[in-house]
Amino acid sequence: HAQVFNLSVETNLQPRIQFIQDRCGFSKSQEWMQLLKSCPAILGLSVQDNLKPTIDFLAMVLTDTYNDQNQYDRKNEIVANSENGENSGTEQLLLRKCLLSHPQLLALSLSNLQSKVAYFDYIDKLEETTIERPTVSSTISTSSLASRIATKSPVIYSLSLKENIIPKINFLSKVWGASAPRTTLLEQDAMNHNNYE
Repeated sequence: HAQVFNLSVETNLQPRIQFIQDRCGFSKSQEWMQLLKSCPAILGLSVQDNLKPTIDFLAMVLTDTYNDQNQYDRKNEIVANSENGENSGTEQLLLRKCLLSHPQLLALSLSNLQSKVAYFDYIDKLEETTIERPTVSSTISTSSLASRIATKSPVIYSLSLKENIIPKINFLSKVWGASAPRTTLLEQDAMNHNNYE
């Protein structure tokens, strides 16, 4: 990536690499090479304006559960820990696995990621009201759809919500005989906020 040569080692490259290493636990040089070969543009992203908010959000999504109160508490914990330089080993492992699978997530806008998580959360809420689940102990948490996608197939977050994800969900809902999620309000909200990528 030729633009790397326009960046200062001391003020740009070193702080960005150090932040990602510390926050996500990247230590092996071959992991770094894989990350940078797949998405060299991350070296041009601001730590405070891009990398930190995106990685904090991804950490929240990856460790998310259906329990609304736990989601709120977990978000506050992640933000506080990242500000103090404390990260759980599990959180770092999940971030590393997700980013090695699809480093381009770091180059997506935060609003782009948020709109997709909002849609996946909407599907979770719809599923909760339409599908009877077996009773589960309150001590066991179930990963949210957004978390399962980020863990198993993070490339989906790079797909267009309007042109790809929503039409496929609607089509598959019809094929499976399920009611398709109503997306008109979600679509309108996303388009009004330019989050619809």
